[in-house]
Amino acid sequence: MTENTENQQANLKFFNALSGQMQIQLSEPAQPIPGMANLVSSPEAKVTAVKLKLQVFLREESAFRDLTEAEYHLTVLKQSELQLRSESEDITTHQAPNGQSFSVMDLQAVIENHELQSRNQSDWLGGVDVHHAFFEGIHQDEEGVWEVYWGS
Repeated sequence: MTENTENQQANLKFFNALSGQMQIQLSEPAQPIPGMANLVSSPEAKVTAVKLKLQVFLREESAFRDLTEAEYHLTVLKQSELQLRSESEDITTHQAPNGQSFSVMDLQAVIENHELQSRNQSDWLGGVDVHHAFFEGIHQDEEGVWEVYWGS
């Protein structure tokens, strides 16, 4: 394995270890579910904006810190485009901003763009899925499509 390949794998591992929560803005506010701590959107609500905040979890301190400028610029995937899928199963295609690779910052923007385009097709309790919004990494399937994993 070459040093470049090892760096790419280490950078993907770093990216997948990041903690993050997606903030989903709707045309109508999500409402609490009686007896639960969860929110649900109405069937008419549409996603109007998405923001993913990524942070590094410091295990020893049980605390989070923001990414450094250098971490935002780490090259995670060395490919000119990628296909992405998540909750709705819709696939979107994204071009690398520099035509060659995706950094942490690029992937954050790609995920936000993907969710803005596709989250309206998701369904959780009759409305847009606003519950599964905790970033749990990206993984490539056997067809080469990258899937974003979301937890609740």
